[in-house]
Amino acid sequence: MYAVIDIETTGGKAHENRIIEIAVAIHDGKNIVDYFESLVNPGIRIPRFISSFTGISDEMVQKAPDFSEISERIASMTEGCVFVAHNVNFDYSFVQQEFRSIGKKFERKRICTIRLSRKVFPNLPSYSLGNLCKQLNISSANFHRAGDDTKATVKLLELILSNDQGNVVAEAIKKSSGEALLPPNLNRDDYDNLPSEAGVYYFLDKKKRVVYVGKARNIKSRIKSHFGARSTTRKKADFINEIHRVKFRLCGNDMVAFLLEASEISRLWPKYNNAIKGPKISFGVFSYHDRNGYNRLAIQKVQRIGKPLMQFRSIPEARLFLEEKAREYSLCLKLCNLQSLQGTCSHVDEQLCYGACETSEPALSYNERVSKAVSSISESSPSFVIFGKGRTAGESSYVMVENGSYLGFGFIQDEKTNTIFEPELLKGFLERHAHDHHVESVIGYFLHNPQKDDRIIAYKPVSEAEDELMAIGLFA
Repeated sequence: MYAVIDIETTGGKAHENRIIEIAVAIHDGKNIVDYFESLVNPGIRIPRFISSFTGISDEMVQKAPDFSEISERIASMTEGCVFVAHNVNFDYSFVQQEFRSIGKKFERKRICTIRLSRKVFPNLPSYSLGNLCKQLNISSANFHRAGDDTKATVKLLELILSNDQGNVVAEAIKKSSGEALLPPNLNRDDYDNLPSEAGVYYFLDKKKRVVYVGKARNIKSRIKSHFGARSTTRKKADFINEIHRVKFRLCGNDMVAFLLEASEISRLWPKYNNAIKGPKISFGVFSYHDRNGYNRLAIQKVQRIGKPLMQFRSIPEARLFLEEKAREYSLCLKLCNLQSLQGTCSHVDEQLCYGACETSEPALSYNERVSKAVSSISESSPSFVIFGKGRTAGESSYVMVENGSYLGFGFIQDEKTNTIFEPELLKGFLERHAHDHHVESVIGYFLHNPQKDDRIIAYKPVSEAEDELMAIGLFA
């Protein structure tokens, strides 16, 4: 038996909005054997745009029963039936929430006529209820009213059942199939082919545009968690309905998955990613020559073009660093853009500036000290490789950081990692990605919380007092 149900609501969030109309048609696979339809008093005002959309006003529901008054009828009618609706998770989540609000449970097997239509009637231009009715010659007097939409869905279900050559309805009903949990537009084969391994996954819309990028230790399990029946906000419903395809990239381990996700979100700016999609404002110390030939240092926002000598989370942090370098190497505060007062900089009085701010020191000698300061920045930043678990047996992943900057990640066969360590060789297999503070924090986390397969190897020449463990303090 099938319980074909349609509802109208005050909005798209089941935990905030309420049902204002419901229709239930009990179908035995051939005919309707029971039917119930009612307006429902939601106990809250109906938004104007909902009234305009459905034609249901506050006055119409004022004397209607509230859900608790009709709950027993709905529960008894649908007992032992399969809950059927067009985009079933939306309707099911509201009905379930209404029962939950009065302290009752409502659990039914469910199937979605959007998903079933895609399998039984493939390659149609659209699978919305209105367009399906036009394409399959189903008459419906008034869309966006529960009774007419339920009757149209019944006719659609009857067409599905009569044209079901592949036993898709029975397969969808199986409890283990999870069919009803999947987005209505997602091909089941895409889901079935997902791996249970670490990586990055991509949700694509019908135009093959990436609308969401995520990372996971277990791709299949994580993707399944997106599609629970309790996904009740309108934004979440829109997100689920936009998913037509899912793709993935195996990464071998959590660290590479984190890093790839960050890079892909920055590259693609997917519609539904919010956490790290926004523009990242960080600051860096840059070097440039002025028109008088002096090599100057300055703090600026880090852009896509131009690589800073070092990056910082804030201007004060960058300023403190640059002030220390200016004092250590006797640099002019004005030529480091740390002072803008008229006349000479304050380092002249402290005999730390030799007059470059008033061009009394030749650019050649001043630039020598700037070069030493720049070199010290590079030398203070370690270079290392983190080897980790690969995508397959016999393969290792690796992440490269050079002079404190993330270069990217790659994969290499284990036998090659046991030969003489050659950073330049590893660079040849590297998939390069941009350095920013997000990836910096990711690498910092995994340096302090290494996985059991991780090996950290420092490769830049370091003093006797330093060793490869110095790398662990890089992003402290």
